[in-house]
Amino acid sequence: MKRKFVVFVATAVSASAMFLSSCSKTPDAVPSEDSELSVATSDSDDNNEVDGSVNDVMDKMSSDGTLLRTETDDCGGSLIKEGTTNKKYKITYNGTCNERAKSGEITVELTKGANFREIGAEWTVLYTNVTINNSKKNRKLVLNGTHTVTNVSGGNKNSLTTAGFSLIHKIVGSMTASINDTSTRTWTLNRTNTWTSTSLTVSADGEADGFKNLVRWGTNKAGNKFYTEITTPIVFTVACGKKPTAGVRVHTVIRPVLGDLVTTQTLGSNGSCGDDYSIEVENKKSKRKQTKSSSVI
Repeated sequence: MKRKFVVFVATAVSASAMFLSSCSKTPDAVPSEDSELSVATSDSDDNNEVDGSVNDVMDKMSSDGTLLRTETDDCGGSLIKEGTTNKKYKITYNGTCNERAKSGEITVELTKGANFREIGAEWTVLYTNVTINNSKKNRKLVLNGTHTVTNVSGGNKNSLTTAGFSLIHKIVGSMTASINDTSTRTWTLNRTNTWTSTSLTVSADGEADGFKNLVRWGTNKAGNKFYTEITTPIVFTVACGKKPTAGVRVHTVIRPVLGDLVTTQTLGSNGSCGDDYSIEVENKKSKRKQTKSSSVI
């Protein structure tokens, strides 16, 4: 059974704001029409889209050890083998689903090992102008970057029929996201996907600047440092498809003047198949808190 997942990341997946350093002539400025909550919500949606793209690649790569097949997902993501060595593939997007038009391409190439099933096999994933245009939210993302995926456990999803077996992939790399053609985010990615016969669990163990369990960290569209932690592993089940049933991400944006902004995103908060999530945004300086529930795309 084919599964695609949305995380939030990252995969899912975590939120926050846009502000500049206190030494700038425009310190910690945010557009007046955006509240801290609305900015956090937009960033959460962006993170979900990014993690969804990562998970789509992982799902295609994991279902078959050599990827000897062509398939198309509901957003037109066609997987095609390049050459005759079974070591390089391309995913080309050209479709629309859930009010999201998706285009661009992702190249997957085996760079270590004889095949994708080997323990320790590594492949490089190159994102080239993967564009996600959400007409409902008037939000456009353009993704570029490179990831290295290591098959920690060996095997593939066909191996999940073996009692007690878990398929484990480690994913590290970097990415940039252009947002509405006006601003750019950059970050480092560090996550682990663990599949069983009934679920996918996403965890993270990156560390930077005193933060732990980081799934991504870097600089947001306003030039501020951010850190996204998975404090409770994010879980997806076969029954719920791409919707998370559990998990917590904490996203911290460093803002020297206005106060650090911490967003806690609880996935699967409705207690069933994660049709929505809840977020709480706290300004560490003013102690102001805001909450909101929103749909996972």
